This record gives sequence, C-alpha cells and structure tokens, in this order.
Amino acid sequence: MKTSTPIILFILTVFSVMAQVFNPKESLLKALLHRYCFVKNIFTGWPFALSLLSILLAHEFGHYFMSRYHKTPATLPYFIPLPLISPLGTMGAAILMRASRRISVYYLT
Repeated sequence: MKTSTPIILFILTVFSVMAQVFNPKESLLKALLHRYCFVKNIFTGWPFALSLLSILLAHEFGHYFMSRYHKTPATLPYFIPLPLISPLGTMGAAILMRASRRISVYYLT
C-alpha cells in the first residue's frame, strides 16, 4: 500500500477547505494573481478546516480501524479536495476495501 497518495490528497484537501473561507474583496482570479493577499488570508480558514476535517478524519478512521480489526484489507482514507465548486472545499473521503467472500457472507448472515 502506497501511503504517499493519501497524505498528498489530505494536504491538498486541507488547503482546499481553508481556501473556501477566504473571501477576497475582489474576484478570486485577481486574488490568485496577487499571491501575497491569497497566501496571507488563506490561513484565516484554519478553524473551519480543523473542525470539518477532524470530524471527517474521525469518521473515516473509524472505518479504517474496524476493517483492520476484522482483518479486512483496506487503504488509508483518500480525501477528495474540491476547491471552488463545493461550498465545503471537499467532496469527502473514501476507503478502498477488498473483502473476501467469507467476510462478506459473515456480515450477511
């Protein structure tokens, strides 16, 4: 399992969520062109990012730890950044699980 992909996606999601709170007085395109203004003000979104991503982290790692407990192969959570489209800055997260037939039948009975 390659751990660099989930880590990179999580870092991108953190910045994506923090950017959602950034509300420039001018258009976002002009703010991106003036990098200093964008970099200076993007960090005002850290309380929102911390609260939203801590809830998402707790939920997804609950799935991850339970799959490890039941010895089901699972990946680390893949966080999906969605800047400028989603009002939250993220589309959520996903865990890829490859359950064997034995485990699937166990949960159905």
